[in-house]
Amino acid sequence: MRTQTLTLMAFGLSMVGIAIGPVSGKCRKPAWSGPTPPVVSVCDALLNRAKYQGQMVSIRGLVVGTMEGAWLVGEDCGPFVAKGYPWSAIIWLESGSSGYREERLPFAYDYAAAARVEKQVRKLTHGQRSVPLIVTYAGLFESLSDLGEPVTVYPNGYIRALGFGHDGVAPAQLLVKTMADPEIGSPKHPLPPPLGMWIKPEPPKP
Repeated sequence: MRTQTLTLMAFGLSMVGIAIGPVSGKCRKPAWSGPTPPVVSVCDALLNRAKYQGQMVSIRGLVVGTMEGAWLVGEDCGPFVAKGYPWSAIIWLESGSSGYREERLPFAYDYAAAARVEKQVRKLTHGQRSVPLIVTYAGLFESLSDLGEPVTVYPNGYIRALGFGHDGVAPAQLLVKTMADPEIGSPKHPLPPPLGMWIKPEPPKP
């Protein structure tokens, strides 16, 4: 599977789980009126999962994804190994605009902000694809309190993990309310695709 850094424009906002268009037949909730969530890095959010669990938070990071969806990536931490499974330092971006999410979220998805960011991205990238992009996403943070809990080790040596997002490979997700401040990023190193839910660890070196 080929992975690439995303611009919101290249795949469309819907490809990162963030649709711009209205949700047909859904009653819109009022926008979030609480205090402005603090802006933290991906690594800060992952290293302090218990602190941010169930809280509104703004996370700024590099957007990386495949055709299945998108993640925010932490380049200065991880992997987080639990029961032999190396969780990547990634946060799945989940739309808060789906009917299921709207029923349980205390906010309405900010379509105006999404359209505004898309316009800014078009200006930044001049229509080019695969441009590394850093964006701040704000929303409800959910994570695994115990990274070992969803990990199963089988007798044949394979390890399966089920976290958040596509293939369950993320240790946390952000139920996105809004986004802001896109800028061109500069990845510190090539970013591989997230691991699959099944892996077989390499044997220990002699």
